[in-house]
Amino acid sequence: MADRDDFHIHATRYRRRENPEDPGGATVAEQIAAARSNGTRRVGIVEHCNASPRHPWPCLEELRTEFEAVADPECFRGVEADLLPGGLDSCTIRGRELLKLDYVIGSVHLGPPDPAGFSVYLGEEFVRLAAAAEHNPNIDVIGHPFISGLRYAAAGAVPRWSFDLVPLPWQETLLDLCRRHGKAIELNCRDISEPGWLAFLDRVRRSGVRYSIGSDAHDTGRQKFAAGLWRLVEDMGLDPELQWYPGKW
Repeated sequence: MADRDDFHIHATRYRRRENPEDPGGATVAEQIAAARSNGTRRVGIVEHCNASPRHPWPCLEELRTEFEAVADPECFRGVEADLLPGGLDSCTIRGRELLKLDYVIGSVHLGPPDPAGFSVYLGEEFVRLAAAAEHNPNIDVIGHPFISGLRYAAAGAVPRWSFDLVPLPWQETLLDLCRRHGKAIELNCRDISEPGWLAFLDRVRRSGVRYSIGSDAHDTGRQKFAAGLWRLVEDMGLDPELQWYPGKW
């Protein structure tokens, strides 16, 4: 049976807001309370670590300060770092040390018009993910691979989004690199019935790669997506021994 874990929960209260009257999003405590009410066992709280003015370094320090009051051994602190060209990440090992992080998720966040074409985006995401999996020791989890394709579909740059638009050799190469270099692949998808993504999930099962479950919840209500992933992981027979959490390996 899969553990009811969720390692991609954003505490968004600390983001910089244009309107100072805006109370902001969920705090660490609110997200942990929601996770517990949803039956989540291990809880991973993150926030974006990137060049956006909405996520300056001080907001990560504020998150850390609140988290340090948490006395729950099954709650963990991480960041979702942007993966940069060459597979580098926006957090860095030094940032990990300063923030006293338990883990780092590395994700690609690209969208129209940067880069302009869907095929260019897809190739660039693959190159960054593969390089991070093979060469970046700071990354523990490869976050939501290729899901930025949804942005291109929303912008009309591609008629529809499906995981089968990702070339099969790229999918297999990424899984092989993650397996050989001890990275976990994040299972994170809004439409868990999408046939291309289900086929990818079956490749995850057959590859022997470690996997992590993440709702990518930016508020307390969106944590509900984790429950569907837990059921799907069990139904598809993924090995529970390969389910990742900080410090397991």
